[in-house]
Amino acid sequence: MKTNSLRAWQEKLKRLVQTTKIDAAIALALKVAKSYDPNEVAEKLVDLGVLLGKEKSLHEEALSLFEVASKMSTKETTKKYADNNASVALTIIGITLAKEGKLKEAEKLFKKAIELNPVFPLAHQSYGRCLYLLGKNRKAEYHFKEALKLDPQNANTHVLYAILLGSSKRLPLAITHLKKAIELEPNNSVFHTLLGIAEMESHLYDKAEIEFKKAIDLDPNNLDAYYNYGILLSRISRWFEAREQFKKVFDTDPSFKHIKELYSYSILKTHLLKPEKPITDEWIWARRIYFEIERPKDIEELVLMEQHKKEWKIIYDQFSCEMCGRCCRRTKWAINLDTRLLWEDIERWRAENREDILRHVLVFEGLGGDFLDLENKKFFSKCPFLKKEGKKYVCSIHETKPIACKVTPFYFHNEERCENCKAPISKEDLYCKNCGIFLKVDPHMLLLGCPSLKKALKKLGLYKPFRKFNVFEALHLRRHKRP
Repeated sequence: MKTNSLRAWQEKLKRLVQTTKIDAAIALALKVAKSYDPNEVAEKLVDLGVLLGKEKSLHEEALSLFEVASKMSTKETTKKYADNNASVALTIIGITLAKEGKLKEAEKLFKKAIELNPVFPLAHQSYGRCLYLLGKNRKAEYHFKEALKLDPQNANTHVLYAILLGSSKRLPLAITHLKKAIELEPNNSVFHTLLGIAEMESHLYDKAEIEFKKAIDLDPNNLDAYYNYGILLSRISRWFEAREQFKKVFDTDPSFKHIKELYSYSILKTHLLKPEKPITDEWIWARRIYFEIERPKDIEELVLMEQHKKEWKIIYDQFSCEMCGRCCRRTKWAINLDTRLLWEDIERWRAENREDILRHVLVFEGLGGDFLDLENKKFFSKCPFLKKEGKKYVCSIHETKPIACKVTPFYFHNEERCENCKAPISKEDLYCKNCGIFLKVDPHMLLLGCPSLKKALKKLGLYKPFRKFNVFEALHLRRHKRP
């Protein structure tokens, strides 16, 4: 009779759990535990909770069963059995919450999971990842190390720890863990991609290239591999190859990270390597993207110019152009990516009916434009409006010349730190008070050997601290030969 009763409540309990009537199942279990061995009831609850989680992925409901089982059991082994399964359920629920971006809630669950089962490696791994995403790197590192102690053959833990190490610039150790992960899972394309990134950031470009190629061979749809391989190739100036990698990503997913900007820039760079070739529709598209990116910066610079007119005048009063033509003859419109006409220039010329100027302008509506030989679709090697009169060079559109020419050789910095010594600077500073670098002069003009600029700097007492070797090394610029 007792055996029949035992089977009866077990079957009833099973039916209630299978139909997810968890409250009713718990009430029945608590009632039965008063008449039968509570440890036997607890074990049955845990078994049913495990099945519930596996079959229906109802981990929260399963967790309720585990918690009740833990409380009702009197044997340590049964309690441990319940707690260990509760730890698993908490970890799985936490992983789901973390994927949804609910990191704070997930953090609490992972912490509780580890309290219930301190030797559960997945709980430590998941907690470490959650802490890393919350910016708690020191705690995250501790839990990654614990996870690796408990399960040193877990490739995913090695990779997650490597990502943390990479973010704190400990690249050699990150590379070690990524290599270990690949040793465990040699056919994982993502792992090869991550190793390639770490080696690229360590300037091990040859090794990084090998890893990116392996990643692509293993998974031809791995866009991250193509993307980062393109970045690597662009860093070593293999622009034609970089362009191909970026194109594959762009054609597959135009919204991928910053691929539109990178792909368009690689198009401009490849054309820059062969400026004698006529421009293409592809180049025009890429140039438009460049203007879209730079337009907000142009607007910001115009605002700064307006705000700092008085300071600009102080500098400009010391500057007198000698009409040597160095700046205009060296300016290759549109070949030089940084040279562009502002939209304000085009609006002004349209208002003035300057068709003599506009017929040389490739216009990007609302953005700006470029001086181009539109008839032959070729770049101008120098400004088309520069005329020579005797030994001097004259601007034939001086009265309405582009803003870029008007402010040459001055510009208004918008940095918070000096690009040479990284000391704090304010918007009003004419030069860095720490290293003496002149902040509102275009360094490129000095490279062109502008004699007027040198004289102006000397009058202001700013030329002496502007030591060429240190400044040019800091700005990564190379000296041009004088014409």
